[in-house]
Amino acid sequence: HNKWFEGEWYNGKRHGDWIVVRKDRYYTINFDKGVEKQIISFKDFDGNIYKGEFNKDLEPEGYGDYISFDKNIYSGEFKNGIISGRGKAYYPKENCFFEGIHKNGMKHGIGFLKDKFGNKLKAEFKNNDIVNILSMYNHKKNKVYTKKFKDENTSNNINLISVI
Repeated sequence: HNKWFEGEWYNGKRHGDWIVVRKDRYYTINFDKGVEKQIISFKDFDGNIYKGEFNKDLEPEGYGDYISFDKNIYSGEFKNGIISGRGKAYYPKENCFFEGIHKNGMKHGIGFLKDKFGNKLKAEFKNNDIVNILSMYNHKKNKVYTKKFKDENTSNNINLISVI
């Protein structure tokens, strides 16, 4: 079954936290006198790490923490092994944070971006793209800006006005 186990034994039965290889991943699974109690985490062969809740197919499901091989960090909800639901992400390469809704692994819905300078953006996302900017905070000027539309049919008439 392409499985191997490493861990402690109790009266001839697996007991405690074990490393188990399944589905090209190293899982940490807790056993109690031979009975599998809880899947705790995995590290796949690419270097991605996940710790949290799992479904019966050994995929992240519910709440968990994920670190990708390129060091992006996500804490939040998963569905069928994919980032879906409310969560927070940090992207070290861009040095920015995102908090909001994800769908099928992409930003989708209302979310907040914060850059390394402390500037913040509240926007509506669809498939990782910004489709509507709701407000912006300029850290250097300590001002929040919101949109005011002169003509709802054209995006060229957007005025950013200070609300603080």
